[in-house]
Amino acid sequence: MDNLTSELMIQIGDRMTTERQRLNFKQKDVYTALGLGATSLSRYEQGKRTLDLIQAHAFAALGYDMHYVLTGNRLGESASDLTEDEHAWLELYRQADEPTQLMKMAKAYIAAE
Repeated sequence: MDNLTSELMIQIGDRMTTERQRLNFKQKDVYTALGLGATSLSRYEQGKRTLDLIQAHAFAALGYDMHYVLTGNRLGESASDLTEDEHAWLELYRQADEPTQLMKMAKAYIAAE
């Protein structure tokens, strides 16, 4: 295993630990709920063992944000960067019919030039 793979596995393991703690689970809570051995969960969290898709699905069913575990990014982070005014404009845009949306886009484009 190369250094990049080892580093990535450690990062994923750290994020698995972070998720478990965010959910206020003890290791025993997780390995019992998933039918894992204590050693297996510990190895996942230490980055010494990789998850397969079935296992990732089981962790997600417990509430783990698997997108975060795998990528380090939480879903919806970019949307949370919007201001209240931007959220309001986006909602108005979404409620409009397609011709109105196109007109708003054209006006915004012209105003930005």
